[in-house]
Amino acid sequence: MMNSTQRILITGASGMIARQVASALKQLQRSPIALGRSTNHDDRFDMAFTWNPSANQFDTKALIGTDAIVHLAGASIADHKWTPARKKEILESRTRSTEFLAHTLQKSSHSIKTIVAASATGFYGNSAERLMSETDAAGDGFLAETCQAWEESLHKLALPGIRLVILRIGFVIDRSGGALPVMARPVRWMAGAAYGSGKQFISWIDSSDLIRLFIHSLDNTTMNGTFNAVAPQPVRNTTFIQEIGRTLHRPIWPINIPSFVFKTLLGEQSELVLGGQYVSADKTLASDFHFNYPSLPESLHHHLA
Repeated sequence: MMNSTQRILITGASGMIARQVASALKQLQRSPIALGRSTNHDDRFDMAFTWNPSANQFDTKALIGTDAIVHLAGASIADHKWTPARKKEILESRTRSTEFLAHTLQKSSHSIKTIVAASATGFYGNSAERLMSETDAAGDGFLAETCQAWEESLHKLALPGIRLVILRIGFVIDRSGGALPVMARPVRWMAGAAYGSGKQFISWIDSSDLIRLFIHSLDNTTMNGTFNAVAPQPVRNTTFIQEIGRTLHRPIWPINIPSFVFKTLLGEQSELVLGGQYVSADKTLASDFHFNYPSLPESLHHHLA
């Protein structure tokens, strides 16, 4: 059953995905509302309200007349080196904000019926050759431990009368942000090469399909629980880099960048490029979601050509 929610509160409103979700909602004649640290917002949002989870501050006027929440709050995992302080910030920006949101909903009058929240395929750790589905347990490492704690806090949002959907987001292909522009730059400079063994899987999704999946999850009342937000055709790192080269009409070096280079430069954070998740999209496809960009060449051409 499809149900068009009209007024949607979006946390993490300054992020790339949040802005794109807001734009898509406005195109559908719906009302996206920003929830962030300040009321400064762009034209993608109809209104903005403030919250500060670390200070227990929440403008509950944001909940008046609101049908659903898209919960995207959380510090970036890639912008800064993983010092102990940064790792704590990455974890707590997700868990504390979610617990605070759940506490606010418990004690406030509201009309929220649906929450669609972000998690990540990092939940599975380095899955190597094993195809992972939503029923698999969390893996090992900082990303997996963070995602597991994150999702434990997200389940607190499944309050009476609220349908909760958690999207485990894979590698997002987008021309304007995320990892793709960083990976494409050396390829443009004729210095492209696979990372480490090159065998690690990348479970990716085109940003436009991801935004459509958020809206699909808002509207499809049969969806409940966790879904992998990945396209149905994961590829290995070597293939990913080669496809970037084909799209940009650049050669790729036959010798991979050794793992020790990333480990020396990034330390523990090197798991972002040397680890991989081989993730199934079957449950998402079974929800009647259609991918506009199911194959990597189509998606890369969409963003890089």
